[in-house]
Amino acid sequence: MKSIVLRNPNAYRFGIPITLLATLAFIMQSPWMERHPQMALAVSLDLLLVIPLVYGLLIRKTSIPKTTVVPVMVLGLLMGIFLMPEKDQVYLNTFKTWALPLIELGLISWVGFKMYKLRKTFVSQGKGQRDFFANLIEACATVLPQRIVYQFATEIAVFYYGFFHWKTPENCPRNFSYHKEGTHLSLFIGLLLIVFAEAVGLHFLLLKWSATAAWIATAISMYSALQVYGFARSLIYRPIMVQENGLLIRYGIMASTHIQISEIKEVVVTSSDLEPDKNRLYVSPLGELAGHNVLINLHSPCTIRGLYGIKKQATSLALHIDEPHQFQNYLTSKIGNTKT
Repeated sequence: MKSIVLRNPNAYRFGIPITLLATLAFIMQSPWMERHPQMALAVSLDLLLVIPLVYGLLIRKTSIPKTTVVPVMVLGLLMGIFLMPEKDQVYLNTFKTWALPLIELGLISWVGFKMYKLRKTFVSQGKGQRDFFANLIEACATVLPQRIVYQFATEIAVFYYGFFHWKTPENCPRNFSYHKEGTHLSLFIGLLLIVFAEAVGLHFLLLKWSATAAWIATAISMYSALQVYGFARSLIYRPIMVQENGLLIRYGIMASTHIQISEIKEVVVTSSDLEPDKNRLYVSPLGELAGHNVLINLHSPCTIRGLYGIKKQATSLALHIDEPHQFQNYLTSKIGNTKT
């Protein structure tokens, strides 16, 4: 046991709450719970308050975000809903109806506050204003576990770019769009039509079996359509940027990478078919469907953050840019300046 703790210092911090939850799961499923209904309050308090508090005390001096107490609380709530006798769930239902929405609102408000502070700090340092998604990721990283930062940020960004962001991107020589001349937006419109057609067909098919299932499937389809719409609109507001010493390549909120100018070997304008190459990667998650007219070859591999933060590496990037020759000339001049 000692060797396990030494190898993984967080083992007991997670092990103790898991052990407590497992003990409560045994109690909730035992006949003893049926014979002593007065225990419902005690078990509910343990699930929703005591175990999250114990977990919070165990992680208080670590780098683990304190907001991870909330998922532990939600896990306790779910365990109670599925394992506790329904007649004993009065306190759980009260918590679910009144306390949980307030906690969720508080978490979202905290993320928003962190974003505001980041934006204010960034502007005060004379660096201008970063885009919403970059600020959102950094803000989420301060309050959420690293594994879910990109997933959470992407879900919020879909609605932001879909319905709340209407400001025209800054028009300057270092910004390069990629949504005007290519097939990107057409592909997303096609995806939207497919989602709508599938939603209608599936709805009427399931309606013959279950009205509830039909409307659940329709709700999922509509949510998927909203995501596609948000992804498509983010292409407009997150252009590719040539910076002082780097190149920031973005494909909406679905892919991004930052490359040092000194790492760029060459920029080639071509729309010819490419031979298969495991070291080459299309920036767009749509791959070859999105097409390409520019190849960026690198001296060493770069890491691309894809949809929901998935990482990939490549030494050659294929992408489509509205003004490929202007992009090539501008970036080549930057490469030349770094060598002099």
